[in-house]
Amino acid sequence: QMYMGPGENVLTFTQFCIVNGYAKNKDIWEKNARVKELKVYYGEAYVGNIQLKDCMEPQYIDVSSLNMTVANGREAVFRFEIADVYPGSKYEDTCLTGILIDFSR
Repeated sequence: QMYMGPGENVLTFTQFCIVNGYAKNKDIWEKNARVKELKVYYGEAYVGNIQLKDCMEPQYIDVSSLNMTVANGREAVFRFEIADVYPGSKYEDTCLTGILIDFSR
């Protein structure tokens, strides 16, 4: 995630929006494994674990209290490590449709 442009000097990350599994349709979603728990790292620092629901709907995780910031125009590096999964009915792979990271100025 990188933000460049006018505005405040520091950006604070406020929430993650995660769509769990292969959310193409309900049948495909059920056949593939989904993420149950993610370990989160910001830069090299371990931030904590996120427990995800076993659902296709977007899940919003408030991270504003963690005070993760980045200077405007600088790179912010997040790493997500799968710690546990919900098994799929057919496939052993684990899918995650997307992660969006929101911030405030």
